[in-house]
Amino acid sequence: MAVVFQQLRSSSANTPPGDLEPGQLAFNLADSKGYIGNGTNAKTKADGSAGTPSPTAGKGWLEFNLKASDIAALLTGGSTPSLVSDSRSFTAPVTPTAGQVLTWNAAANGGAGGYVPATPGSTAVYSLANNAASLNSGGSLTADMIAGLIAGTTVTAKTDLHAGDAVIVTDSGSADASANVGPGSYLYDGTSFLKQPGGGGASNLGDLLNVNTATSAVSSTNQVGFLVRDGSVGTETDPGAYKVTTSIDAGTY
Repeated sequence: MAVVFQQLRSSSANTPPGDLEPGQLAFNLADSKGYIGNGTNAKTKADGSAGTPSPTAGKGWLEFNLKASDIAALLTGGSTPSLVSDSRSFTAPVTPTAGQVLTWNAAANGGAGGYVPATPGSTAVYSLANNAASLNSGGSLTADMIAGLIAGTTVTAKTDLHAGDAVIVTDSGSADASANVGPGSYLYDGTSFLKQPGGGGASNLGDLLNVNTATSAVSSTNQVGFLVRDGSVGTETDPGAYKVTTSIDAGTY
């Protein structure tokens, strides 16, 4: 004769068990919930709240859901996603590609935070000629660069740019159209364009002297010597902030 073994159970809704021995199982068939004794002094429900009344010491239990829909609702905060009719869109994680700019996002990784691409795609590199008339907007370096990009139909507005985008200004052999923009590379930091150093440092004496003058136009007597910061010029990026001198006096003591 076959022996049928049935676990401790109840068919009454909202009726969890009282005490359970460590490892003992119980089920509520009406609520589709299970319980396992864990040897503690508390009854812990599936949502983390405490069950009442308190159990006998050492005879507490853990509650768990038996239905997949109840488990999904618990994980999603009470809403149950449907693979067929749910209209919500779920965005898959974005894997960074080489050269992308990453920013910290506290909401990434389920709220644990993580570095994610600052833009959906790779950063862009644009090109402009130094003599492009559109570069001369009459404003700042950034204003000139944006005017040039828009005139070239590369972008339609400043909002099309992303942090990490770069612009290469090529040397056409003609004079610069803008006093702010010369041949070289410029990086957009999300707010403004910054000129990047070329060749590991200044490319010519004109760069170091902060003047828009070709090296050949600087007199030969000024092409050899020391560069000295002129403290009377307020900002070191202003024209004339550095002077050429052939001697340095360390002073007396």
